[in-house]
Amino acid sequence: MPVTLFADQVIMGQKGVLSEEDASSFGLSQRVRLSSDFVIPPDRYRLAMSPVPYFPRAAVPESSHGAVTVSSSLPHFIDFSTAQFRCELEDPDGRTTVCGMGAIAGVDDGILQTAEPAELDLENFGRYQVRIAGTVRDRTGHEYEFGGTYKFWVALPLSFSTASKTGSSFHVGSVFPTKVQIHPLVPAYVTLCVRHYPQSDPARVREKKTFEGYANHFGYFPPTGRKPLVFDEPGEYVAEILAAYRQENGTLWIGSQKAAGVVAEDNPSVTVHGARIDLYPQKYKDVVVHLPTRGIAPDEASNGMTRYIDVSDCKDLTPPFWSGDILATPTGLDNSNNIMALMAQDVHDSALLRTEEERWSRFVEEGREPDGTTADAVTLPGVIAVFHGADGERPGQWPILSSHRRGYSPYDFPEGASLINYTYFTAIRPGFPAFTMVTDSTPFHAYWNPSPNGFGGQINAGPTGDLPQDMYRIDAGLVYRDLESGRNSYAAYTATVVIDPTETYARGITRVGERPLFSVAGVDYDLFLALEAAAILEPGN
Repeated sequence: MPVTLFADQVIMGQKGVLSEEDASSFGLSQRVRLSSDFVIPPDRYRLAMSPVPYFPRAAVPESSHGAVTVSSSLPHFIDFSTAQFRCELEDPDGRTTVCGMGAIAGVDDGILQTAEPAELDLENFGRYQVRIAGTVRDRTGHEYEFGGTYKFWVALPLSFSTASKTGSSFHVGSVFPTKVQIHPLVPAYVTLCVRHYPQSDPARVREKKTFEGYANHFGYFPPTGRKPLVFDEPGEYVAEILAAYRQENGTLWIGSQKAAGVVAEDNPSVTVHGARIDLYPQKYKDVVVHLPTRGIAPDEASNGMTRYIDVSDCKDLTPPFWSGDILATPTGLDNSNNIMALMAQDVHDSALLRTEEERWSRFVEEGREPDGTTADAVTLPGVIAVFHGADGERPGQWPILSSHRRGYSPYDFPEGASLINYTYFTAIRPGFPAFTMVTDSTPFHAYWNPSPNGFGGQINAGPTGDLPQDMYRIDAGLVYRDLESGRNSYAAYTATVVIDPTETYARGITRVGERPLFSVAGVDYDLFLALEAAAILEPGN
């Protein structure tokens, strides 16, 4: 049974650490950033373990629309009063101590409560390792093991910027940019590992671990003299960066980042779009069945008074339908103006289009209400109907969903999957990622609130969240793998989000050039060029 460590800590957008044994099976959806090396400041911390299978009872309120079937008073099938555990801590010098053992008294807010006090002494800098071995029984007498090996850093947070931002998509023929700028400007040691998976095939992974060395005295790390990694086939990639710097007094600074995305084709068979929502077309001349692709959103607030799970009646905003368009939304102080990470796909190949029509046709029919209207997206038929319409005639908007040959969950039983279909989604503001997911069309409450928002306590987030004239870039990459025919397709998408002042109420989606991006001293600007001015080079860079 998977259990996370540091379940009560939110550090640079991450909450909890998975054991190495469990990390190969699944990941934690942090939503602010992709999970990378966990870095925690030196201190003494209580041993906070959280059983992952316990989360539906602790995290899903009964009032959350489709979650009404999960009652918060439902007894959990695991009897944690039967749990026993032992926890060992290995410090950076290799010394091992027992930091907790015995019984579990119960669960409070999703965190296991040890019968006796247990804490981790992490007052020294360096790389630590925790080993937990535990057992627990369910209410039928079956026994489960939990725990594993947890590795993390104890250090102060070090920030850096990269030429390739989290979630960036590349096209075939692109070279991965390996430049890193450390903040503050210190000669940190940098390790950058890029893995390219042509056609998403793990057996063909091309791994580069040669991008490592010291940044110059001004924190600039250009890995010169090393052969670059060229993405010569469509597929996916993962990039992991670790930067470390130790002061003369022994203080250790660590920065860690993981990025992933697609290597897209120039002319993919399946393209990716933002999901359509209700807009007032006004002057825009888009001829689209039911929902326009550009226009003005109905109002500013999203207060849950509508069937907002049905995106055709949605008060939250979604990314623009067309890649390259601009989404404008005012700042808000009442959790309004949420932006949903909801994408759709368009199938251009006739054979793949027949596949899509065949696998979803009955769900479109089942997704109708008795009066013929579209059902809420609580069940799979509702999801299909919301995207493709109760009459199946919303062109260019198919849901992004995987399938199983026998109708089982393709996530629980991946060995029987017939189609693997998902997107990488990142909304990034200069200096930090605000929202990151790898997802399909069924995430629950997958949105972020532009303002106010602490963004997981990341560096550069600021205490006030977003301010007027802040800007985001949205990057999305589509993976479409038809395992029956062996045909794959990879597509890229990008859009801009502009934050307007609260009093403007100017929510809407426009083409580039149809409205100014921002105004400075009363002058409107439709375009700006950003130059990197911080890098200081030395001979040989």
